[in-house]
Amino acid sequence: MPATKEAPPPAASPLEQIANDPVPITLLDGTTIEIRFTFTAIADLERHFGSYRAVLEALDGDADRQSYTELGVFLFAGLVTKTHTVSAPDEWQQVTVSERAWTHEDLLAALDPKRFTEYALAVQEASRRAFPTVEEDAAAKAAAAAGNAAAQ
Repeated sequence: MPATKEAPPPAASPLEQIANDPVPITLLDGTTIEIRFTFTAIADLERHFGSYRAVLEALDGDADRQSYTELGVFLFAGLVTKTHTVSAPDEWQQVTVSERAWTHEDLLAALDPKRFTEYALAVQEASRRAFPTVEEDAAAKAAAAAGNAAAQ
C-alpha cells in the first residue's frame, strides 16, 4: 500500500507569526512577562498617539526624548494577553474581545526603573517583529496592485 502524503500545515498568518514571537522582559520582582505588538496593540497605540505615523515617530524618536511614560504606554499595549470570541447581544454575530492580564498602573508598578534601556530595546525588537519593513510594505502594495489589475 503506497504511503499517503499528508497535506502540509497551513502557513501561519502574519498575526499568528506575531503572536508566536513574543519578546520577554523582566519585572522588578524578577519574573518574566512577554510583549508583542498584535493588530489590537497597534490600534491601541494609534488611539494613544493619534495616528500610525505618530506611533512610528515615537518608536523612532531619539534617546533624549524617550520617557518612562511613553515606554510604559508601549509596554502596556504589547501586553494583550488573550483573545476570545463571544456572541453579541443579537446572538448571531460573533465579536472578538481582547483582555489584558494587568492594568496600566499595575504594570508600571511592576517595572524596574533600572531596566529602562532593556525595556526600550524590547519595545524596539517587538516593533521590528510586528511592523513591516519598507521592502515588505512595498512588496505587499505591489502584490495588491497586481491582484487588482488581474481582477479588472
